[in-house]
Amino acid sequence: MIANDLYQLLTLARGELARRLQRALVPWDLTTAQFYALEVIATSRGCIPSKCCAKLGMDGGAFTRILDKLEDMRLVERNRHASDRRVVQLQVLPTGVELYASTRVAVTHTQEEFLKEFPLSDANKLRRLLEQLLSDTDDHDRTGFRDTLTQAC
Repeated sequence: MIANDLYQLLTLARGELARRLQRALVPWDLTTAQFYALEVIATSRGCIPSKCCAKLGMDGGAFTRILDKLEDMRLVERNRHASDRRVVQLQVLPTGVELYASTRVAVTHTQEEFLKEFPLSDANKLRRLLEQLLSDTDDHDRTGFRDTLTQAC
């Protein structure tokens, strides 16, 4: 039965949460992917694009397009590393810091609303179980991003 298929349930839940997050970010003209890219850059010191891609589980091309948009919005900038000009570091600009703070509140509220039918202990247990499932994957370095999400929620 498809209703009991884990993949289907996770996909449906993720899709519903993504739709709610997208609606919550409309006032800032920001997509969900742009928000999470901004979050990774804002919460990482000396962030370089390849590390951000790994934390987001995103390919370089997709991340570059998001980064271009965040730069156009004057939220982030790319800078060459002082001692190695081949290395590009990402930095959040003051407008990006302000926008991130506002949107982080909206995202947290949306996530809480999404889980409001669960007692807090169940919501925390769900988070721990999902983290446990992800901790066994070596495909992407999502540890730092997962820690960020855990602290923010």
